[in-house]
Amino acid sequence: MHPFPKAARIRKTIEFNQLRTGAPSIGNRYFQMRWMPKENRRIGIIVSSKVGRAYKRNAIKRVVREYFRLNREAFPKGDVVVIARNPLGLLEKSLVRKALRDLLERIH
Repeated sequence: MHPFPKAARIRKTIEFNQLRTGAPSIGNRYFQMRWMPKENRRIGIIVSSKVGRAYKRNAIKRVVREYFRLNREAFPKGDVVVIARNPLGLLEKSLVRKALRDLLERIH
């Protein structure tokens, strides 16, 4: 099992706000992704309560985190914030991974 260390997470509110306002973004029906080039790859995940109840939001975060952990090289180098959109709560985990993969392919 590969670890998901704290160094790979965006945890500070200031860092989230910088990425939400001044970073380039790309999106599809299920996700919006914003990134800022830096040396290390780090990820932050935002899932609004509009997406569903807590168990659904947590499941989405787990899928995104696991996808990042296993496919770190597919993400742009730097800080990335993944924002889940409302219809995502209706999807199965495999479709969540596919939506994320499609979005990452558009970045590269």
